[in-house]
Amino acid sequence: MFSRYRLIECPKGYGEIFRGDQRLTEGAHNLTVRQFYVRAGDELVPGHLEINGMLAGRSTWEDLEEPDDDPFTLRLADGRRLNFLFMNSTTGKIKGTGAFY
Repeated sequence: MFSRYRLIECPKGYGEIFRGDQRLTEGAHNLTVRQFYVRAGDELVPGHLEINGMLAGRSTWEDLEEPDDDPFTLRLADGRRLNFLFMNSTTGKIKGTGAFY
């Protein structure tokens, strides 16, 4: 299967982190947004959007994790929101569970 991607944006800044309606903390973020494309016959068509990156501002994010898989929400300074899960709560690596809203 053929796949390519296009870098859409790399938002950096400071945001707030929520779980549900509860504000947990704040921190710096450095995200990468990629639009993947797949071949459909002779054409490349948009596939999935991938958003991942890092949170900074704390030595660890482990105290925020709970045993369930409920996502957190990052509210960026520009008002957009991203639901995410920690890929590594020690380093702050995150993966978006969808697009910005």
